[in-house]
Amino acid sequence: SGGSLDRLGAVFAVNPATCDVAPESTATFKVHFLPRSDSQHYFQRLECVASFKSMRSFRLVSEDNFVPPWSLAVGAHGHTFAPGASRFIAQPLLSHPVLSFPVCHVGETGYQTVSLTNEGETPMMFSLRTGANCNFAIVPPAGVVPTLGTQLLAVRFSPTEVAQYDRTVSLVLNGEEANPLKMRLLGAGSEASLRLPHGGRLFLPTTCVGASSTACLTISNPTRLPLAYEWDLPESAADVLSVSPAAGVLSGKASLQTTWVFSPSLPGPMLAKVPCLVSAVDSRTGGTGSYEVLNQVLTVSGAGASGQLSVSPAVLDFGAIQVGLPRRLPLTLVNSSTVDLWYELSFCRTEACAMDEAGEADVLRCLAPRGLVPARNSVAVTVQLEALARGSIHYDVLCAIAPGGNGDAESVLLLPPTRLSGIQAKGEYPALQVVDARLSGVSQEALWRSLQLKQVNDELNDVPSAEEKACMSVEGKPPPILHAPATSTFRRFDLVLPPRIQTSAEQRLRLLIRNTSRLPARWTLKYPTESDVQAEPWVDFGPPSDEQVKQASIIDRKIISARPRSGALQQGDEQVIELTMRHFATDAYELPLTLVVECGKRLVLNVKGRTLGPTETHLALPSGGIRLGAAPIGLPTPLRQTLELPNPSAVPVEYEINSAALDAFTSKHLGFEVLSCPEPAGVISPGSCARVPLLFHPLEAREYFISLPLRFGHARGGPCKDTTVLIRANGYDPSDAPVDSTSEAGVMPPCSLLQPSQVGLPVSLSLDTCVFGRLPQHSDGSQFLILSNALDTACKFAWDTAHPLYGSRVAIHPSGGSVPPLGHVCCKVCVRGAGPPEALDLVLGCTLEPLASTAANDFTRTADGTRKLVAERPEQRRERSALTPLAARQSLAPPLSSAAPPRLLLGVRATFLPSATLRSAAFPLAEHFVPRSLPPPEPTQLGRSKPRRSQAGIYGAGVARDAATRRAQRDTAEAVLVELLQDVMRSEEVRRVLQAPPVRIVPWFAQLAFARHGTAPAPVTVRCADATCEVGVLDDAAAAEERKQERAFAAAEAARRTTRRLRDVQSSAELQELAAYVLEGTLFSLVSDASHGELSLLDQTPTAPTAEPGRTRVTKAFVRRGRGLGDTQEW
Repeated sequence: SGGSLDRLGAVFAVNPATCDVAPESTATFKVHFLPRSDSQHYFQRLECVASFKSMRSFRLVSEDNFVPPWSLAVGAHGHTFAPGASRFIAQPLLSHPVLSFPVCHVGETGYQTVSLTNEGETPMMFSLRTGANCNFAIVPPAGVVPTLGTQLLAVRFSPTEVAQYDRTVSLVLNGEEANPLKMRLLGAGSEASLRLPHGGRLFLPTTCVGASSTACLTISNPTRLPLAYEWDLPESAADVLSVSPAAGVLSGKASLQTTWVFSPSLPGPMLAKVPCLVSAVDSRTGGTGSYEVLNQVLTVSGAGASGQLSVSPAVLDFGAIQVGLPRRLPLTLVNSSTVDLWYELSFCRTEACAMDEAGEADVLRCLAPRGLVPARNSVAVTVQLEALARGSIHYDVLCAIAPGGNGDAESVLLLPPTRLSGIQAKGEYPALQVVDARLSGVSQEALWRSLQLKQVNDELNDVPSAEEKACMSVEGKPPPILHAPATSTFRRFDLVLPPRIQTSAEQRLRLLIRNTSRLPARWTLKYPTESDVQAEPWVDFGPPSDEQVKQASIIDRKIISARPRSGALQQGDEQVIELTMRHFATDAYELPLTLVVECGKRLVLNVKGRTLGPTETHLALPSGGIRLGAAPIGLPTPLRQTLELPNPSAVPVEYEINSAALDAFTSKHLGFEVLSCPEPAGVISPGSCARVPLLFHPLEAREYFISLPLRFGHARGGPCKDTTVLIRANGYDPSDAPVDSTSEAGVMPPCSLLQPSQVGLPVSLSLDTCVFGRLPQHSDGSQFLILSNALDTACKFAWDTAHPLYGSRVAIHPSGGSVPPLGHVCCKVCVRGAGPPEALDLVLGCTLEPLASTAANDFTRTADGTRKLVAERPEQRRERSALTPLAARQSLAPPLSSAAPPRLLLGVRATFLPSATLRSAAFPLAEHFVPRSLPPPEPTQLGRSKPRRSQAGIYGAGVARDAATRRAQRDTAEAVLVELLQDVMRSEEVRRVLQAPPVRIVPWFAQLAFARHGTAPAPVTVRCADATCEVGVLDDAAAAEERKQERAFAAAEAARRTTRRLRDVQSSAELQELAAYVLEGTLFSLVSDASHGELSLLDQTPTAPTAEPGRTRVTKAFVRRGRGLGDTQEW
């Protein structure tokens, strides 16, 4: 372009023309614009050729390292129009204002050409105002079209993804930015892929082995380009799977139906992933173009099946079945295949089944073991199981099958049997257990031992004997014998009731029985006069014996009676049996009761009782002997234990233990006193119990037996009686855990399972026995106990503080009080091991006194949430009595009579051993406080003399403390007080009060801060009304430097001593024990207040009590810090 003069030389010049570019450097070229005509447009494409310098000569390169040069082009354009002068008016003509590209594969490039014609008489300059994006490109981007000339523009399309592309580009002509020439570019990116239905899955129908099935799959080409495809069957599926056609070319937007054939060779599921190779076909090159091959996967699933049976349910569970009683259940055989199947069932034991005494296993049979199951149908067969012994039963059901057809089951050749399902059951007998027993005036452990309830439960849980099985009758079958066996063949248990004085109140023993089996249990309690066999009138049994006459008299006079005498219990049900004994005449009574569990155990409960005369002497000793607590070997002193001798008679009884037996026992052990009795004689008051001390010092870890002769008689003279007490005791190694054979804790329940109305007591205990276990000597132990009132009347309670060990060894707080209606009271049981090693085993009584006037309506709730007892007006009482039925009024509270008040009994058991002995057994001594300085040993208080109790209770200062103990207590109290004062001084309320008024600061506040922080107190300024003075540490100007150093050293030494003392006090066991005691007392007080209704644990809203007239309202600000319970609260 340009004028004629411009053709004489180059308009654009580059300087330098050549240049060497060093590695990793840049070269700069200057382009010179040298026009020679005015009002002209100029455009020149400048090309730069770059090559490695080593390529300048063919002698320096070879064919292996030859690199062709690079071509770098840049367009240069300019004009010579004067500033502000008008340019030529362009008259363009674009051959394609809208340019559409054919579909192009992603990653490929398409080209088209358009022409730009200048229809004017002057040159036309064009340039792209906005270049195309990466998908479209136009070459050249700028240039000059001569007069009446044409410029070809190459447009390139490169799609990067499958999408539709629409782009508008603007061509600026002769620099006119306002009116550009626009061209629209359209294109579409495509990718080679087939459309597979159902998400690329093909499901083939289930096919029998040896047969074939077909399925159709339609594939589609969603693009406009033809696609070539080929199915590549894997080797694992090539034998059972085929497809037609296997390869071909699919035109754009076309579909094709393929046929798949499935021929299974084995039964079972088939899953194959068949890849389909897809690539594009270039029709312009005759299919010779090279394109990327896409791998699409088709998931083909099917199943090959043969004739088989399934069963429902998968496991035939008979549950609990009664031994000897057959049970039938249906078993369904399901044929899900398309052919009929013959079957034959058999059974196989999977584990050792329970067998009876004859060695025969459980009987299991099928009523239809062979048969035919039609195709896609089911047949129910009946399975019968009979358990011959108690235990678990497990069988496998095996089934042999064959294809159905003409013929019968006998002539069919069956396949080997395979497991089809399982059968499980559990053979059981109806079983009962005694889970609780209650008798007024007898502790739980003593009652369970005297009634032998542990042995009774073991017998009830045992397998019935042959004699007992002979009495059972199977459903629809008579018993195999014609007469019932004698009760002497059944096991007998003596239920010994404590003796009572003549005309005493009747004794009511309540036994709670529970059905512990999974079968319904029917039971019967039979008197000895009842027989299972109804005799003919002509049968003569002969004259009755004296024993039979006495038993008939006991039954007729109802001296010993039982009710109810029969019952039926389902699984887990409970029922109460009440045995009553009345004391009419002085004698010993015995009545055998036969407990019969239908189709289960049978045993004889021999109820024994005794009625004492007014002057008769008797000691209630257990028939099975007395077992002492276990003692470790190697104790420095014997373990002190107690032998209780209860006197149920109405006269004082004097007793004496023959010491000759103890001397012989000592001689047997080479003169070592393994067992000794310091006080072998004494007098027992009527209705009380003597606590005879026994000292047990074992030498070996074994069991010791000794029979002690005991003589007792009337304390005021008269004939004496001789008896023998069997003593059993165990010695054990301290490193081993002791075996507690004196307790029935593993058998009896921890608390009463009977309702208070069933026992006849208004209040119940949360624990029948407080078991503390082993404790270090000279340590304390405590447990919480709840008294619950189940009636709507209040009840007073008072613990037996007259017990010889109350206050010195055991204490309960509170010792008395009142339980609100339908409420409870928390008590704390404390024990102390002050003295030699001792096995503490005692029973404390709690006397109850129901209050008929404190009904539930007599309590009202005040504004602060507490319950308050209010007086009831006479008219309200008469109205309530008229509206309440008589039976309901009688059920509110037990009747008040002249009989002895109801009592609760609490057992307390603990063993105090030396710390060295417990340490060898890895006992956690850190959990118990043992004082470092022990008080002097207490004087021995045994026999009839009562031990001296401290007036301050179990935590009082009943014994003198030595100087070390008092000094430790004083240091502990001082440290605690210092910490409390520091907490008070650090509070915001105290600091605010001290800073607000002009109050003189007490000097010990500064001392307290010094002791806490270890820094010297700052001078304290005291502001007076008329003057200001400073009181503090004043330095003498003439003091020497040595005096300053001495004061600093003394202050630092004092701070170290204070810090060390605080650290020692905080880590001491005394402070930890004191803190634990304070926290325990606080918790106990809160629970007690909540139990009495004085404090509501649910309502935290503070209520201000109204001051009564004539009294001053006193409030105390109580700050709760770090608990999240608020800031302050007025109490």
